[in-house]
Amino acid sequence: MTSAYADLLFVMGTPADVQCNSTYATWTFTIFKECVHNNLQMAGFVLGLISLLLWIVVFIPQFYESYKNGHCDQALSPLFLIMWLLGDISNLTGCLLSHQLPTQTYIAIYYIFMDILILSQFAYYKRKNRMQANISSNGDITSSVRVEPKHVIYGVAMFATFSWTGLLPWQQGQTGMREGHFRSGRSLLSYGVEENCMVPFGSTDQCMFYATGDLIGYVFGVVSGICYFLSRSPQILKNFQRKSVEGISLFMFIITVLGNLTYGLSVIFEDTSLVFLLQHLPWLVGSIGTLIFDSTIIVQFGLYSKNSRGPVMVGETQPLLA
Repeated sequence: MTSAYADLLFVMGTPADVQCNSTYATWTFTIFKECVHNNLQMAGFVLGLISLLLWIVVFIPQFYESYKNGHCDQALSPLFLIMWLLGDISNLTGCLLSHQLPTQTYIAIYYIFMDILILSQFAYYKRKNRMQANISSNGDITSSVRVEPKHVIYGVAMFATFSWTGLLPWQQGQTGMREGHFRSGRSLLSYGVEENCMVPFGSTDQCMFYATGDLIGYVFGVVSGICYFLSRSPQILKNFQRKSVEGISLFMFIITVLGNLTYGLSVIFEDTSLVFLLQHLPWLVGSIGTLIFDSTIIVQFGLYSKNSRGPVMVGETQPLLA
């Protein structure tokens, strides 16, 4: 990096109403309220933004695959979807109780909305396929329901477009903090440094929790991390029982792996101190810890893809495994 580029990217000092430490990147703070002090943190910040973008589109491939196949109720484990939703609800609860940035809260709400959409899609196809099976058994298929995937796809795209207006920090003040940490990715909680330390880190001069909100947010982060970590197990079991991955989007799990990997690296690049890693441990477990499970599902695509076949015809039976 040339000195001219360094002077353009980073400036010394802070504005009067902000308390970033020494050197910081002005554009990251102006747009995202994030104090970025060096090139390594900048790399982590960019990875965090990439992770955020990946998580915003993660369910889109599965929406398309479900409409194309028409039997997501037989492919996806409902427990997998429910645990993912519980993880996102815990994440949002922690955001609200620990007074996180509006950006973080908006994104958490967006995740829950997408979870509800895919659960609704699951319920719709489960009901539709059951009705079609009953109609077929009675020898009448003329009244089967016609699926119009474009309507839902348009709706999802429109919501995603409008939600971006809430992601920009129009009214995000951080005057009460020394550092404004914006933690991008599906795991959203972060730690702002306040004046007094509530829970010190051992006998050191470092602090684990500065306020009750940090501690509450950490507890919900633990719940969220456990939900994310365990959520893949039901889907792996269902794929194994079916010996098939038909109806599941490979791209959804590829995006999940990339989103979790970039998020985990963004945390590590920001700070490698023990206290910082412990503060973010629940979210690291919920992201990097799930990589082995997501990778297992990707391996199952290689093992079971030859067993996949076309969409199940009306009246054809297939066991619905949990």
